[in-house]
Amino acid sequence: PTWNRADSLRVGDIVLRPIDRQMEDIEHLSFAVDKRDKPNTGKFDAVPCSTLLMRLIGYYLSEGTIAYRDGRPEGLLFSFNAKEVDYINDVVHIADELLGLPVYIPKESNGGIQIAIWNAPLARWFLEQFSEHSKTKRIPGWVMKLPIGKQQALILAYWRGDGSVGDAEFEMSSNNENLLRQVRDMLLRSDILARVQDARDITVNHIRGRF
Repeated sequence: PTWNRADSLRVGDIVLRPIDRQMEDIEHLSFAVDKRDKPNTGKFDAVPCSTLLMRLIGYYLSEGTIAYRDGRPEGLLFSFNAKEVDYINDVVHIADELLGLPVYIPKESNGGIQIAIWNAPLARWFLEQFSEHSKTKRIPGWVMKLPIGKQQALILAYWRGDGSVGDAEFEMSSNNENLLRQVRDMLLRSDILARVQDARDITVNHIRGRF
């Protein structure tokens, strides 16, 4: 390969991009508890930075948002299709096994279910680390350097919310191009070929790739 100016490229040229192979594992995380928080039974002193947590993060990035009470973050909300029972049960399992927290599951409404984990320290941590709106959500640098197995757990849950698969390719769609580029970079770390395709309209971008 040779270095060339961008304005010298021609149709048929191949552009290579580096893959960041740096790896820094984290064993445990802690969520800060505020004196104004209501007492609860959550486990927050040493939360395992495990594949369970990574799946919860993936679900949040694709299907989650922050719930507020009196202007303060108080919980996480996840919106699923009522038929996505396995994904709902997975969030319930993660909340119980990892955090010792219950999940509130209301009745189905118009084919959808919005489940909730009510816990202020958890909500604040997700807000600080990942933001809350679809166009501003992000993956922090420490997640981008985790071992591949943990990153793959995040990607799996994210794909369950915003992905699909065809005969030859998988696809993930979002209005957040920066987030898609971060997911693409994690896929490349797993040696999974993926590319971000510009939006056909002004609202949706896509990752397409092959296993």
